[in-house]
Amino acid sequence: MQYTVHLHKPDGRTISYPTTLLKRTPEYILLHARWTLPPVDLGMLRFEPQDVLLEYFYPTCWYNVFALYTPTGTLKGWYCNLARPARVHPAAVESDDLLLDLVVLPEPRTLHLLDAEEYAAWGLAQHDPAAHAAVQAALAELSTRAQSGAPPFSMQPLESLGLLKPLDQSVPTLMPLEM
Repeated sequence: MQYTVHLHKPDGRTISYPTTLLKRTPEYILLHARWTLPPVDLGMLRFEPQDVLLEYFYPTCWYNVFALYTPTGTLKGWYCNLARPARVHPAAVESDDLLLDLVVLPEPRTLHLLDAEEYAAWGLAQHDPAAHAAVQAALAELSTRAQSGAPPFSMQPLESLGLLKPLDQSVPTLMPLEM
């Protein structure tokens, strides 16, 4: 089933793109997409064309997690967005980005906090202390889960999900839709 992701940025922009629904439970929704945008190099993690993304969105957690794989199924790492709990609809999911991100690398297991200065300058702690506290708790939870290898930070091979189909044109690609 096709799903559209709408990522709402604090500056008012919305990035929307198509995905495929893999699993939906009361706890999370798991979506699949391919990266088709130009490469994005974060230093420790690089998104490249045709990379495979497994995207976990949670209606009760203040984060979402993207597992990033090469087209041949090698896990590159996880990109975690600190965000308000996802709003899941029948064919779409919405996420409100809160600027702070965490990158988790698999071997050796290392964590990298991104955009901390931008987050601090945005002033969430001052204008929404409850949201700031939720973000800090979510960051601690993500760190604990990542270091212990708890889901979604397990080393699940793509083969087990039947997703190793390099360049399969039936898989939605991560390309922003016009809003």
